[in-house]
Amino acid sequence: MDRPLLSATVDGEHVADALFDATLVTSEPARISEYSVRVAGEEVSQFRADAVVVATPTGSLGYAHDAGGPVVERGTGVVSVVPVAPFAIHVDNWVLRGPVTLAVERDEDAVELLADDRSVRPVRPHEPVEVAFDGSMELVSVESSRPFFDE
Repeated sequence: MDRPLLSATVDGEHVADALFDATLVTSEPARISEYSVRVAGEEVSQFRADAVVVATPTGSLGYAHDAGGPVVERGTGVVSVVPVAPFAIHVDNWVLRGPVTLAVERDEDAVELLADDRSVRPVRPHEPVEVAFDGSMELVSVESSRPFFDE
């Protein structure tokens, strides 16, 4: 079964691929920053939060869903974008057709880009991070009709 991959570029340079999600997160625990989300150059939102995650349909069942985001169906060509621990009572999450551009809007705390929970690199304020579908990965599912060990 094929699963779409996300490609992350920072200021025009490809830096990572992700099967599940790409996240901008403050480097220090329990610190917040301000993030913006754009699609096709148009601002979707700007908010303060611990992080913002962009999840593939495969990843939308994981961290993004735990943070309050929707589950996205495979084959739709959309991503789930979710603020993590937002500093507001009413903050939305979005299902968007990419590419999605994220940016850090404040210079208070260090922020880093994660791809599938792997640290990729720091992200400076106003440095554009574009996340888009780019390719796919074939996954194999192994089903067993008998126990591993014969009894």
